[in-house]
Amino acid sequence: MCTARDETEQRRQQRELKLFQQAIEQAADGVAVLKDDKYTYIDKTHIEMYGFESKEELLGDSWRRLYDDAEIERFETEVFPALEADGHWRGPVTGTQPDGTTFPAELSLTIIDDGRLVCTVRDETDRKERERELELKERAMDEATVAIQIADATKDDNPLVYVNDGFEQITGYEPEEVIG
Repeated sequence: MCTARDETEQRRQQRELKLFQQAIEQAADGVAVLKDDKYTYIDKTHIEMYGFESKEELLGDSWRRLYDDAEIERFETEVFPALEADGHWRGPVTGTQPDGTTFPAELSLTIIDDGRLVCTVRDETDRKERERELELKERAMDEATVAIQIADATKDDNPLVYVNDGFEQITGYEPEEVIG
């Protein structure tokens, strides 16, 4: 007796799975899957973000390699209890590369039906640097004395209608002396 089966559906599913895996591998966020605290899947972005060369360096190893003692303690006292209670957790972490370099990251953890843990991570170094630069610029503006004056352009002699405190500090004129 000979049995024939339609492999069209199986091939379609394999193609979709391959496309899905390629999408994950090309994403800007790192993706990993852990079982019993050990990596069972890890994508290229995750590997590179944490300063490793290949997947083999982390597959089968513990996630604890990627964080310092203080961050591991925080995971155990804050992150994992929240993860167990809600099934997911998202927040800031500080990753550590093999050379000791640290970087800020946004981490998302989700427990899936079979008990495995799906981890996505985004390097926040560039965003944190932009925030720091903006804060420095805002602080410099706050500390700078700027003279502001507003004139009425509808009148021929353009009288001043507003001056700020900086105008007085820079020019020495009281607002009442120059407005109007």
